[in-house]
Formats: sequence, structure tokens, C-alpha cells
Amino acid sequence: MKHKLSAFVIIVLAIITFATCKKPVPDLALYVPKDASFVLTIDPKSIMDKIESSGITIDSLANLFAQKNDAYALRWDDIKNSGIDLTQPIYVFVKGTNSIQSGSIQNAGIIAKVQDASKLEAFLKKEKVGANVLSGDKYKYIALGNDFVAGWTDKVLIMSAVSGGNSSPGSYSTGEGTLSQKQLTTLFTQNESASIASVDGFTDMLSKNGDIHYYTNTSSNLNTAMIPGMAKANTLLQGSYGDGTIDFEKGKISATGESHYGKDLADILQKYPARSVDKSMLSSYPDSISGFGIFSFNPKMLIDILHYLGVDMMADSFMTNLGFSTNDVVNAFSGDVAAIFSQSNNLAMGTSIHGANFIVNMRIGDKTAFDKVMTGLVNKRLLSKNGDQYQLGSEGGHGFVIETTGNALLIGSSDELIKAYEAGSGKASLPADIDKNLGDKSMALFVDINSIFNKTAVTGNAGNEMLNTARTTFKDFVATTNKSDGKIIKGNFELNLINQNENSLASLVKFIAAMHKQEMQKKEDKASIFMDSIPTAPNDSDETSQ
Repeated sequence: MKHKLSAFVIIVLAIITFATCKKPVPDLALYVPKDASFVLTIDPKSIMDKIESSGITIDSLANLFAQKNDAYALRWDDIKNSGIDLTQPIYVFVKGTNSIQSGSIQNAGIIAKVQDASKLEAFLKKEKVGANVLSGDKYKYIALGNDFVAGWTDKVLIMSAVSGGNSSPGSYSTGEGTLSQKQLTTLFTQNESASIASVDGFTDMLSKNGDIHYYTNTSSNLNTAMIPGMAKANTLLQGSYGDGTIDFEKGKISATGESHYGKDLADILQKYPARSVDKSMLSSYPDSISGFGIFSFNPKMLIDILHYLGVDMMADSFMTNLGFSTNDVVNAFSGDVAAIFSQSNNLAMGTSIHGANFIVNMRIGDKTAFDKVMTGLVNKRLLSKNGDQYQLGSEGGHGFVIETTGNALLIGSSDELIKAYEAGSGKASLPADIDKNLGDKSMALFVDINSIFNKTAVTGNAGNEMLNTARTTFKDFVATTNKSDGKIIKGNFELNLINQNENSLASLVKFIAAMHKQEMQKKEDKASIFMDSIPTAPNDSDETSQ
């Protein structure tokens, strides 16, 4: 008896432990299909609070963008009183399928919590005058046009849209029997196991802070592509997904992103440990840097991927016709690549394209393999060679220079710039915070937006006004990714703004509002000039006086 009691206690404790450890299921996630290729969640309350933090009201913003002559335009007051709970997250999903039998089909949905079902029904009737409200399986629905059918219960609203495919069933005037209405029935009745709520990666994402969350299903995205060999690629990417957050902070918009690899792809990546970028590829640039992209990886992983996909023999056959092998291409380059550009009138840097100077540095790995690849391309007349320079085809005329040194293939806007870069006499300086963050990254991207705007000239008062608005709003953009462990790679992205004391969303809204106002003024000015140019016909009194 004592042993039976002990066993019972153990079972009860196990059940309690499982129940307490299990993550809470987000209500609205139950209505998103498990195989959705993209899911977005938006926190409307947080976003509205941040917009209003700088004295901008949602009403004034909505009125600014409302069409003055559209009596049926959607008003913010209508949305506030629509019966939708705007204090809870709103979900958006997209799903695509492609098959010979059904064709290409795009599914989409917007899901929100319902606060007052009677208000919601009145709101939808007002927006779609004359449309009938019908009853489905435990939900009501109404056709809104353009493939959209809205369905709702006392708790949930789903705006469903399905387009494409080889068949178009049902009545589009009522929505009854259409693909959009059938999707409503599926979503309202699906079990948790068929929903995105059963995916651990998705629920993990929701636990992170952010005004917006996003999730991408890599293998589902491939299902929409009718490309030979995609079936094997889908197997390689099985279990892979990405997720991230976007948060509007003071002075910057911050985003995070994570790529999670399935077992097969992780097994390949773990054979080739991630490497840090080589900052010296940037510091040798002989001008003020306006932006750069730099990354480092082991090209040999491409051989494993080609073999997994079963296209390695086909790739080798193609390369052999050019005079080299796939292994030669992979060995030719080290995998360290940097692209750098600047906006400068420095004549010593030579002639630039559209006012910009640039260099792409592709570091050479094995010099013998590299020479074999370049010789093959020259023999096939895909390249022509003159000294240490190459040109595309036999004529060139492409406006940029291709040049080799002892350890790199360089593509630049001018020979003068390349020679100065090779000499390493000019040491480019990066912002301290950017330089510090490059230490252990496998990829980095930087754009000095404010510097570019300050060196950009436009004609006309309207253009200058818009440019000045941009200059006083945006500072720079920075993106970095950490070195992957073969299973996960994490990235961070920042759009930094000039005003560091104001919430970035409020600053962004002000910028959009200012640009919209300036664009409307331009249209009014053009209309006024056009009307003034139309000659007026003489009236009767003018003829009588004559």
C-alpha cells in the first residue's frame, strides 16, 4: 500500500510539474495555421502610446492622411469604436502553396480580439454598405470585397483572404463558399496541434520584448516556389525558421533577428566554424567612409551543400566547360569580403560613378586555384586581361575597374582609388561604437545616412525642403550578426535618429507626416500653375464694353 501511495504521489507531482512548465498558449495563435510562412504580431497599445508620447494624437494623424473628398474613407473614430480590442496584440499571417493540381494560392489573415461583437457587426456593415451578414459554422461572416471575408465570434475576428488557384468557387458578392470563407471555417475549428501555437519557436519568440514580433517558416516559403531541386532544398531546410522583434526606443529603432537551423543544415555548418570579420579590410580605405558591408565565412561549406542537394556533379560539369572545377572556385577565395563606398569630391580618387567612390575586396584563398579560374574565364572570353586589370567581355566599357593584387580581387570605381587602397596610406576612421562592435562579428553593415544626405544636392525648393526634413531625422543604420554556433545565428539592427530624446516612432511619424504634407503641397502648387495657364474666355460684359 505504501509503495502504491508513493507511486501515486510521484505521478501527481509529475503532472503538476508538466503543467507548470508548459508555456501558456497565446489565444490568437490558435487561429494561425501551423504552416504559415510568415507571421507578424503587433502591439497596437504600445505603438499608440509611443506615437502620442510626443504630443501627436492618433486622430490628428489619421485626419492628415484621410482623403478629403472621400465620404467613405475609414476614420480613426470608427476604428476606436469598432468593437475590436486595441489593447491586445493583432496577428497577421501569410501562407503560400503551389501545386500543379491547384496552382499558386496565397492565403492571408488578420486576427484580433473582439471587445464588443455587436459594435463590430455594426462597424463592418457601415464599411460594406448593403452586404449581408451570414452565419457559418459557429461564426458570422460578411464579404468585404477584393477576396476579403471577415468572420467573427464573441471573442475573435478573422479577416480572411485567399487568392489565386485554378478554381474560384462560391459567391463573391456574399462570400459564401469562397476560398476565403472556407479558410475561416478551417481557422475557427482547427485544433492547437494544427496551429502556430504548437510550435515552440513561435511561443519562445513571443516571450521577448518588442512592439512587433515576426516569425518566418523557411521550409514553408520554399513550398511556394516551383523550382527544380527545391524538394531536396526543402529537406535541407526542414526545421529551420527565423524570428525577431522590432522595438521603438528613444532615438532609435532596434530590431533583433535569429535564424534557427534544422539538423541537416546544422550538421553541415558545424563542420565549418564561424569566423570574425577582418577590420583591416576597412581601415585601408583612403577616404571618409559613407557605408560598408563586410562578412566572413568558409566557402568550403558550399561543396557540402551542393552535394546534399545532389547538384554537385551538374555544377562540376558546367565548371569543367569553363576550364576549372567547383573546388577551384571554392578554394580561390578565402570567404573574406568587404564592400566600401564614400561620397567625396576628392579628385585624387579618380572619376566616380554618380558622385560615389567604391571598392569591393574579395580576398584570395589559394592563388593557384584563383589563377586557374581567372584564366578559364579569359579563355572563354567572359573576361579580358590587360596587365593586372580585367574587363567584362572583350570590350569592357562598364565604368569600373577590376584588378588583382597579391592577395585580393578588387573591384573599384577608379584605378586611383584602388592604388591608394592597396598602398594603405590613408587610414579610414569609423565611429567608435561601430568599430568596437565589429570585434567578434561574422557580418556587419553600416550606412552613414546623415552624411549621405548632407552631401546630396537637389534642385527646387520642394526637393530641398524634403531633403532637409530627412537630414534632421535620420543619423545612421547599423546591422551586425554574431558568429554562429552552427545551430543559431543572432543579429541586431539599429536605425539611429538625430533626436535622441524623443521616441523613434514619434520621430518617424513626424517625418512621414511632414513628407506627406510637402507632397500634398507640391500637388496643389502644380494644380494651381496648371489652372493659371488655362486662358479664360471673355464674358458678355467684356464684349458689350468693347
